[in-house]
Amino acid sequence: MIQLDTTTLDADVVYAENNYLAAQAELDLVKKQNTDMKTPDVETQNIAAARLQMAEADLVRARYMLTQATLIAPFSGTIVDVQLVPGEIVTPGKVVVTIADMKTMQVETLDLTEMDISRIYIDQPVEVYVEALDMSIDGNVSTIVPQATLLGEEKVFKVIIHLKSQPQNLRWGMSAETKFIVNE
Repeated sequence: MIQLDTTTLDADVVYAENNYLAAQAELDLVKKQNTDMKTPDVETQNIAAARLQMAEADLVRARYMLTQATLIAPFSGTIVDVQLVPGEIVTPGKVVVTIADMKTMQVETLDLTEMDISRIYIDQPVEVYVEALDMSIDGNVSTIVPQATLLGEEKVFKVIIHLKSQPQNLRWGMSAETKFIVNE
């Protein structure tokens, strides 16, 4: 969860709450005066009721704007990249942060050719070697992206490998070599 600076938004909520309470008090006073009068002033009561409705709408808007100052991730994880600077205005659809689930990291291949991909299947065993850790980790193919992308002039496919264990020193972005176990 990321909480933006809400000083102004908090003040807007307090202001709207006070306006609402003032409008409610005004309507209550007009109603009391009307019960004491022989000919009630319906127009003044309607105006006070309309002011109360407007104050309530402003309060709802102010509270909603305050809720929009909190970014809540769809899953728990670690922020691995922040893609804005303080004071920057964020537009809808802009990536603000990248969150990673560091407890279930995976490996993505970037260079399987058309010839290679024809021998890859879901749940296929894979040996992943991470040179920085001088360690091999067992895994399985969890996803085969169905559409190729271009790497230079060659079509390549992305395959995502689920690791069976998560070594403590494994970090986001480390290079790895993959060896797909092919049953022939």
